[in-house]
Amino acid sequence: MIHLKMSMITNYKDLTYCLVLLLLATTAIAQKDEHSYRHFTEDDGLLKRTHFAMVQDSNGYLWIAGKGLTTYNGYEFKVIEPAINTPVYQLYEQADGEIWGMGDQNLFFHFNYRNTKIVDYKYNHLLEKYSKKVFINSFCIDKNGTTYFGSGHGLIVIDSSGNVKKSLSQQLDQRVIHATERGRKNGFRGFTFGSFQDQLEKIQKLMPEFDLEIIENDTKGLYLGSIREGNKVAFMTQTFIEVKGQGISWKKQLPTRPLMMGQFQKGQFWVGVLNQGLQIYSFEGELLQTYLPDKSVTDVLIDHEKGMWISTLSSGLFYINNLDIVHKINPEIKDQNVRQLAKDKNNKLYINHLRGQISQYEQGQFSSHYKSKGGYGLYIGKHSISDDLLIFDPGLGILKDNNNSAIIPYINVISDDEHNEELLAGYSNGFIKMNQKWETTIYKTGLKTRALWHAPNGIYCGTRKGLFHYSDEGDFTPMATRDTLFSKTVKDISLKKGYYYLATLGFGIVIFNKDTIYNISQKEGLNSNYIDVLQFEDDSTLWIGSNKGINKIDFSTNGAYEIFSTSIDKGLISNKIIDIELNNDSIWVATANGIYAFPLDIFDSLKAEEKQFHFVLKELLINNKKIGLNDLANLSFDQNHLSVFYEAISFKDNRLLKYRYRIEELEDQWNYTKNRNIIYPYLKPGAYTFSIQSCSNDKDWNKNEISFPIIIHPPYYQSGWFIFCITVLIALTIYFFFRIKILSYNKDITRELLRIALNRIKHKEQILIIKVDGKTLKIPTQSIYYIKSMGNYVEIHVDDRKHLFRCNIGKFIDLLPDRIEFLRVHRSYIVRVDKIKGKSNKYIFIRDSEIPIGKAYEANLLNIS
Repeated sequence: MIHLKMSMITNYKDLTYCLVLLLLATTAIAQKDEHSYRHFTEDDGLLKRTHFAMVQDSNGYLWIAGKGLTTYNGYEFKVIEPAINTPVYQLYEQADGEIWGMGDQNLFFHFNYRNTKIVDYKYNHLLEKYSKKVFINSFCIDKNGTTYFGSGHGLIVIDSSGNVKKSLSQQLDQRVIHATERGRKNGFRGFTFGSFQDQLEKIQKLMPEFDLEIIENDTKGLYLGSIREGNKVAFMTQTFIEVKGQGISWKKQLPTRPLMMGQFQKGQFWVGVLNQGLQIYSFEGELLQTYLPDKSVTDVLIDHEKGMWISTLSSGLFYINNLDIVHKINPEIKDQNVRQLAKDKNNKLYINHLRGQISQYEQGQFSSHYKSKGGYGLYIGKHSISDDLLIFDPGLGILKDNNNSAIIPYINVISDDEHNEELLAGYSNGFIKMNQKWETTIYKTGLKTRALWHAPNGIYCGTRKGLFHYSDEGDFTPMATRDTLFSKTVKDISLKKGYYYLATLGFGIVIFNKDTIYNISQKEGLNSNYIDVLQFEDDSTLWIGSNKGINKIDFSTNGAYEIFSTSIDKGLISNKIIDIELNNDSIWVATANGIYAFPLDIFDSLKAEEKQFHFVLKELLINNKKIGLNDLANLSFDQNHLSVFYEAISFKDNRLLKYRYRIEELEDQWNYTKNRNIIYPYLKPGAYTFSIQSCSNDKDWNKNEISFPIIIHPPYYQSGWFIFCITVLIALTIYFFFRIKILSYNKDITRELLRIALNRIKHKEQILIIKVDGKTLKIPTQSIYYIKSMGNYVEIHVDDRKHLFRCNIGKFIDLLPDRIEFLRVHRSYIVRVDKIKGKSNKYIFIRDSEIPIGKAYEANLLNIS
């Protein structure tokens, strides 16, 4: 142990230089917020990169309109066949699930997710005479099948019988009628359809399901779209956007042509501008956010998981997983790789970039705080006693706190421990103590210290060889002698309510006090066992950064806890978390790709979204033929080959989706799979209940379930009355035969033979369960005729089909639940005894097959009668 006492620097030149560095460049820099985008193009299955509109239907499927029509289920894109050769400009889902689209030259069509055949609108010919006169910019279909087409010159109404009612105006005045559909399940359907003098009452009669409103404006021109919220309406023309309403009126000229507009969030609307990206405005006129600033945005869709889809005119689709997770960019910093985050006593956030630069963030603004003299990597931390920011610059060899400094070794960690008046810092060969007078003591341990905390009678030191205890007497003892949970690398240490928390590389979080030690790992729900950073929000809430994202643990008073998680699948740009800092109501995360911020309550919304994915039964096949769900309750005995196709739809984390299924009457345990189809090759007659569930977290299985009954009627010879009659007939035959010929004097033998016969009739069916090509097959052994060896495989001959199963024939017979019914007659053949039709000295005959008898198995013939 070496003791060094260093006084405050008194050299005027050094002091002046330190002050200059600390006060360097405090000019505010406007931050740039971005999100993590996923970009989809033809490489991902899209037909083209040009798209005009999107809609998510009530079953969860995403439909994308452009030069053709494409759908997306979270797994793959599918181009609808036959492909539409003309551009598709708009999509709209009716209440009955039909999707309507508008193509080129005002031609309309419709389809649905089960039958994707494109059907032309039957009254397209009535619209053709208007196609050269007006451009239809909106349309809607009511519950009676009446279709409303809005244009800049008026309204066209065609009822379900083809009757046309129109109200066209060639003269554009300073009033525009805006219509909003009432009672829409997924919100309103608003559109603008032209300028009129005194026709509001007439149009209201044509559109009884809409609220109409005349909006005054001071500019003549063609309105391309509109959006309404409360008493405010936003309009879009070819050159500007305008908002009118009670107590509000403003107009904004746009630099290039606006393309589309729509509702965003409450109090906000979006406008897609040619080569200017997506612009989000408040109804009060404030530009709130810009996305994809150099793209031409045509449509925006917020899906069922609160993810945002953006379609573009020539750049494909963009998807933002989570709008709450924002990439905070300091445009003055070239390398966004972040090393550390820290916060001072005034709640100012500091970002330590990899290339020797420290930024300060406060009230939405970045400012440059410090830059290394020699371009060296810096280290920052909060003084555990004063809450001031500490900066270590190896170029100067000083640890700085305002005007205070001391020459110390290169440090790599400053403890957050606030329970002692000594500051603790770790370096490559031990650790350092510093008191409030900046008097420094260096302790050499021979190991790089990665984490520090005051301990009873000493200091806890986290190293690559685990946790050590440095006692006041100078003993450096490995804690692994107490428990192996202390043997892994320790990256961080915290203390809460009498318990120490260790971030380890291998055991997850290790929690201990003098009496107790346990760990929380992937087994309990953490993303990873390799933890880099711990950050307590309060006494019962712990944030965790690892190599696979972020976890939050909520501890309850009874010792129980709940774990939440987010990762790259849920909006993070990187799973490797370097540092975490809490700032006001946000959590800031440092990664190699920059810093991200999101609300502390993010898991409340993520938890809700886990329940929101759609679960769809796509198709049912019986004997490889499509069948309706209701038809499953009335199947004949030979309709017994069941195939079920299904999928859960999640755009955020479909890789995490899992399924489990069972037929309750046949299976006590659930079968787990990631496949989206199930096959039961043979179901015997009976009444069943098939259930399949899906979830993404192994906890909420019952929240997404599809269940339906299956009834397979038996053949007449398996019906109850037939079996009863045959049973009685056999019993009577046996009874009278033995009574007359043999057993008239021995009633006990008669009773026993009758019991054997009845048991044979009621014999319980045995099932062989095997896996073929990743699918579970359940084969009744009664249906097997024989098994043939094919090298490392066996060929199972069943009724009218055969299955190839990887297994040695010598081991296969052990898999049979009723092996007594089977007999090996050749090194390559096993036969079912009751399927034998005949035999000779060299062959056994089963159906049309001749099974050879091996010499080594000839003795087995004695078992065949």
